Amino acid sequence: MAETDRLAPHDHEPDDTLQRALDHALRFLAARARSIAEVRNRLRRHGYAPETVTTVVQRLQELGYLDDDTFALLLARDYLDSPRPKGEYVILAKLKELGVPEATARAALERALEETAESQYDRVLRAAQRWCRRLRPGDDRARAARRLYNHLARAGFDHDLIRTVVEQLLPPP
Repeated sequence: MAETDRLAPHDHEPDDTLQRALDHALRFLAARARSIAEVRNRLRRHGYAPETVTTVVQRLQELGYLDDDTFALLLARDYLDSPRPKGEYVILAKLKELGVPEATARAALERALEETAESQYDRVLRAAQRWCRRLRPGDDRARAARRLYNHLARAGFDHDLIRTVVEQLLPPP
């Protein structure tokens, strides 16, 4: 670990505790990017004092390891570009669940949507076409349309777009 990654101790806290907390947070971040809230919660659950948690989170932000804006943007891009794309509602809910402030989550999603060349309609269509591959000749069209609609709704897509895509792929007889 680089010397810049080390923490200066508080007067009331041994250097060892701060360094253990920082090491714990860095191991947690090694698996994937995390939100500030995720790191705070993880350190709290492992019994670190609130002052230690605050110091470690500030240090990680200074080092560039923690940034909710970047984290939210990366997650939104991943969900939009995934082979199983998600809609705006699910992306916002996931970011909120991970502790990203709502304003940050909305801004990240808007930016990710601006950056992608794929329209919302195309994303819904792609997700629907993928789901429709499992259909067999002779499957009940009405039942398949209901199931497809529900699948796309759970993925967080807009209901008007879902209706349009379902009617296009599984037209009424």
